[in-house]
Amino acid sequence: MNSLDDELIFDVKPRTDNSSHGVVAYTVNLTALRDGHKGRSNVAGFKGCPSFGLQLGLAIKKRLQARRLSESDAKEHISAANEFMRFFDRAKLPADTQATNLLLTQYADDLEEFYGDSIPGGIPRIYRCICAVFQTMNPTIRPQRTRFVSEDCECSIGERIGSQNYEAAMAALSDFRRVDDRISAGLAEANSDGPNLIDLLRQDGTAAAKHFTRANVLRLLKNELDLRPISAAAFHENFGLRPDQCLRIPAPGRPATPGASPMKTGLAPAFRWVLPTATDLMGPFVLVLESTGWNQATILNMKNSMITEAIEKAVNGRTKIESWKGRAKRPETAPTRTDESSLLHVLQAVQRWTSPLRRSINDQLEKLDQALALENSQVTRRALEDLRDELANMQDRLWLCMTTATIGVGRLRPDDVSAVSFRAMFVDNNANLEAIGHYNCHEARLNYLARADRGKGLDVEMIRAHARHSHIQTTSRHYAEKLPGAIRRDRAIATFNAKIISATLTTGVQ
Repeated sequence: MNSLDDELIFDVKPRTDNSSHGVVAYTVNLTALRDGHKGRSNVAGFKGCPSFGLQLGLAIKKRLQARRLSESDAKEHISAANEFMRFFDRAKLPADTQATNLLLTQYADDLEEFYGDSIPGGIPRIYRCICAVFQTMNPTIRPQRTRFVSEDCECSIGERIGSQNYEAAMAALSDFRRVDDRISAGLAEANSDGPNLIDLLRQDGTAAAKHFTRANVLRLLKNELDLRPISAAAFHENFGLRPDQCLRIPAPGRPATPGASPMKTGLAPAFRWVLPTATDLMGPFVLVLESTGWNQATILNMKNSMITEAIEKAVNGRTKIESWKGRAKRPETAPTRTDESSLLHVLQAVQRWTSPLRRSINDQLEKLDQALALENSQVTRRALEDLRDELANMQDRLWLCMTTATIGVGRLRPDDVSAVSFRAMFVDNNANLEAIGHYNCHEARLNYLARADRGKGLDVEMIRAHARHSHIQTTSRHYAEKLPGAIRRDRAIATFNAKIISATLTTGVQ
């Protein structure tokens, strides 16, 4: 049977014009509800149900087609239906189960028991979506739509220690200062007077242990490589030294790859004294997130040149930073001071950390241009052009970082700024995890908007304008329904300290 003949596979309107020849429909596939879904490494699967799953899928199809909903609405319904089918498995419900108010109540109770006090911010939206689908299946259903919403949320600092955002920002500030102290110490030694490791080995001719000091190794990275990252194989070829045998100077801090064990020897730990990895950028990223309220894509799109421009245009100790949000017609902007306790000071530090990586990209682009000028093979040229396009895309990025699996230059990506990465930073900085709760980019942005009006009484149009959404439906779906009454888990949000970056910290390199 052709896949399009399956009643649970159908087309809806795409979110945007995705073809130069016109709009191509987005295909919705709901067969997993009936046949089961094996899941992924970080998402549980479910068995599916030929009877109830089929009814649920057909109800979603009817709702999407009757209301002429688009790709983004379809994805939201798929996500909600998959979450409900996982509950269906947990509760061991029979195949002949029917959509009723009692089943909805049982589902809500299961969510509260399953997540406890750490209910993710998307669960209320999923619950409301399932309620709407159930009403399509059974119009007599009248669900409790405010199940996960508190009607009144008065500010009471005694309910928890500080707000989620304040605790997260303080941990991010601590992490930023630790990384800055480490890189500053590494750069000071790299630029210090004295021989480097290669000079000493040439003079002595023996691999004496006294030569393998941190200062000598960092001077080697500075004098011979100008701090440009190089693979272990290339290092061995150039200098005749195996990094895993001689560079025993691991930098402090979290492993460059979340979940991995800290490397005790080798080239990547040595480079971490002078270059940041993705984990080292978590602190500055969270500080930008908490200070601007921008979404994840806007922060990841920040350019090095925009920070330079903000410095040049500063007037009376104030300026503004900017970045672009997706396909927006104008940039997002945020005001900032220019003193040493400002967000701009943090971004200048990131510029300083990443400048060797930017020089490395420029060198690689020059070599690729030379190779392309001499290359005649179309296959090889195409591969070189793809590599050049990738490097050119990174050339002006602010959030550059050193990759460690294969030592080289990369940039922050959405997977690098996940809830898992943030939690690792909070744990490493002894943050109050109970106060922070479930933390990701969307939750932080939601709380940033809530601070504008203490969490209630917000006007939808004001939120839309502040969040720079093109359509008010986006605001209603992802923000407005949560803000008039805070999600039960969130409690009240204390006033965010405008001078959070000026908080003192006495610890140095650890």
